[in-house]
Amino acid sequence: MENIICNLCEAEDYSIVYEKIPDREDVEITAKYSAAKGVLCTDQVVKCNKCGLVYINPRLEDNTIIKAVSEGDDKFYVSQREGRIETFRRGIELVEKYSPSGKILDVGCAAGFFLTAAKERGWETYGVEPNTFLCEYGKNEFGLNVFNGTLKDAKFSDGYFDVVTMWDVLEHTTDPLSELHEANRILKKGGVLVINFPDFDSIWAKVFRRKWWFLLSHHLYYFTPKTLRLMLEKAEFEVIAQRSHAQKLKLGYMIDMIDRLSKDAVSQSIYKVSKFFARALSLENIQVTYYLSQTNIISRKK
Repeated sequence: MENIICNLCEAEDYSIVYEKIPDREDVEITAKYSAAKGVLCTDQVVKCNKCGLVYINPRLEDNTIIKAVSEGDDKFYVSQREGRIETFRRGIELVEKYSPSGKILDVGCAAGFFLTAAKERGWETYGVEPNTFLCEYGKNEFGLNVFNGTLKDAKFSDGYFDVVTMWDVLEHTTDPLSELHEANRILKKGGVLVINFPDFDSIWAKVFRRKWWFLLSHHLYYFTPKTLRLMLEKAEFEVIAQRSHAQKLKLGYMIDMIDRLSKDAVSQSIYKVSKFFARALSLENIQVTYYLSQTNIISRKK
């Protein structure tokens, strides 16, 4: 474990938001850092007293985390292929309001569902994904150009892209400010950066607190619109828009997430009742559009 300074202002002055709780003994490290395993956060969560950034501290060393991310499998994630692609079709429509066409890079592209939606509309697509299972899925299923590794490892040329997207990715990175600087470097002047993130300042996060469904083991940072805007400004971006982000998933998948996220008596009762009625009424495969804290911030390279 190592102690972390604030990634936004470099202060070492913080307050504890949530204290560490015991880890589940049945959770392997690859599951802890998997994007779709739904393992709730047990680490200490702190808030910088200077700028307000919320993050995990202390945490495992960067290389250990990146290795764990690369080795897991996310079959549960790809099971929702149809709904995720439909969600990202709306995502590429959002992108096109600010940049109509060209070269687009999706950082942390997972199985390539967003890139598939962008490819349908004529974009020249590129992806970066550290998880080997998801990287190979995108290549084999959709014929995508995906680099297996981190953004810095990919070593793209200066000013190569018209658009860079980060859908539910920045909060997973060990050094988000550095990721934003790298995104700035590889974007053309005036290029667009689209970021989607779970808003720690949302009403859902405030009401559910430690049981908030985005307080997950693989999230290393928790942004608010204010802290992310400050970080974007520091990385030489100009914020031009902000909006809520809705997704589409099967009802059965969403109910199963209740079981994955919590094993306490109340959660399990909700899960069992919901599962029973969804099966009885044949509703498990219905696609449901929902909003539960996620926010888009769109910015341009200065």
